[in-house]
Amino acid sequence: MIGPLESTTIVTKVLRVRWGGVVSTLLLLVFLVSCKQYVESDSDRVTRFGPDYLAVIAEAEKKSSSDQIADLVGSLETVRLHTSPIQKVSGVTFGRSGVIAVLDGLAGKIYLYDRVAAYLGPLGEKGRGPGKYVSPRAVVASDANFSVVDFSDHRVSTFDPHGSFVSSFVYTAEKFSATGLFYNVATQSYYLFGNRWHQVNGLTTDDLVNVYRKDGQFVESIGSFPSVWSSYNLYPVDHPIVASSNTGEAFFMLSFAPVLHHITPLTLKVDDIPLSLPGFKSPTVGLPSDLRKLKNIHSWELGFTPIRALVMCREQIVVEYETDLGLRYTIAIFKAGESQPTRVIQTNFLIVGSDTNGEVALVQNPGRKDLIQNEYYLGHFAFAVRP
Repeated sequence: MIGPLESTTIVTKVLRVRWGGVVSTLLLLVFLVSCKQYVESDSDRVTRFGPDYLAVIAEAEKKSSSDQIADLVGSLETVRLHTSPIQKVSGVTFGRSGVIAVLDGLAGKIYLYDRVAAYLGPLGEKGRGPGKYVSPRAVVASDANFSVVDFSDHRVSTFDPHGSFVSSFVYTAEKFSATGLFYNVATQSYYLFGNRWHQVNGLTTDDLVNVYRKDGQFVESIGSFPSVWSSYNLYPVDHPIVASSNTGEAFFMLSFAPVLHHITPLTLKVDDIPLSLPGFKSPTVGLPSDLRKLKNIHSWELGFTPIRALVMCREQIVVEYETDLGLRYTIAIFKAGESQPTRVIQTNFLIVGSDTNGEVALVQNPGRKDLIQNEYYLGHFAFAVRP
């Protein structure tokens, strides 16, 4: 059960900011009582990003006046979250009940908030077993609830909008560690993504998507890890970028390949649609065999510009990926079924959450020195706003 609201709450008046030619943010905070805020030290930043990438972040910040996010999203609201403390807003999941689940990627914890950013309590807790998680990789809305997939404990746990544990199942039998999760509303089934150590009947396979019923019963494995990338040893970075449509169809991409994969809900057939991503670079070297150093391996050392976000909304597909064109990211927008983008913009904003109605959550230039860790921005895609 959720405990009472923390007494150390900060009230934030969320202001709608109209974006002109220059990206700017206006915050008005009313401090009722003091609250500890997480601030990443310079040494931690160097360890996590490396000095070369920190230089890229700083250079992108200098060019923020040329940010084009306003062309795509329009007006943004600043959302300051209140809990003690969030170290990194890695993912934002919009629940059907109006509750928002925020994944803290550094702490490996999940928190619940209402629509005005008031803290409601934790979603589950750290640990092993039902209702707990060690390494949560994804949070999805599952009917009126939230479901969490754990990479380390091989478990999918479901919680109600108040954070109370509902049910869970383990997926250890298929011998893989899930790096992504999708819930199919139409068939009430889960798609678990991941190929690491995957085995069926004792044999290693290249299956990428594993389908389970809502009660945890395994159905089948579909899709394949692209054979062209097998020699690059990219299995450890097979974390998918997943999106869904209003009809329950699933779309996903792997971070290192400009190909959109479409899963048809009833037949579970996987169709591949190559996309033209201006400025995108595929890997030129593989991962080292010593994966214990994986945390220190970054995209620029592998020579590619990883895909970071995927959104499906109103027959439009939005793909965001890292680039080295001055600003941090490029966003390309496609019409469903087409390979050439209808629009391309440059931005320092990273998409960390969205829904099928066009609402989107973003973080500005992740890793910058003055980043407020418990803050993100909320807006709507311009093409999704009805006249």
